[in-house]
Amino acid sequence: MAAGGGLESTWASHIDADPRVRLRVGDDLFELRAERVERAIDLRKFRAGLRRKYDGFEPDAEQEAKAVVYRLVPR
Repeated sequence: MAAGGGLESTWASHIDADPRVRLRVGDDLFELRAERVERAIDLRKFRAGLRRKYDGFEPDAEQEAKAVVYRLVPR
């Protein structure tokens, strides 16, 4: 999960303050924890996934500088 607006986005600032999150998929509700992704290799993998999913999408320098990426893990 990612916030292109960085910590200025409301939901990212909430997650930064309290990383306990809930994710609903259909009728299933998952209690998770959001961990901020900061390792360069993990961020490269994330960008590669964006390119595949969104047909070559590349964030501009400003988007990349502000972006915050989270990994969801079990609590």
